[in-house]
Amino acid sequence: MIVRDRPSGLRLFLLLRGSILQRIRWTLLFNTLLATAVTLAHGNLFTFKITLTPIPFTLMGLPLAIFLGFRNTTAYDRY
Repeated sequence: MIVRDRPSGLRLFLLLRGSILQRIRWTLLFNTLLATAVTLAHGNLFTFKITLTPIPFTLMGLPLAIFLGFRNTTAYDRY
């Protein structure tokens, strides 16, 4: 029986062989750069700034919670 030593969590996190990171690295880099550019330009590029309040998220979240509650109940009834 071959017994191999267990790598640490950090080593597993940074391991590239067999990882999906090699396939998505350019997309991930592009998204990171775009998010950084948007963050830096927000409020500096234009003088108009949009403020977000929690009201729209509450108004969308309440019906979504009710809908998911009914779906969950229906799934239990089917089981």
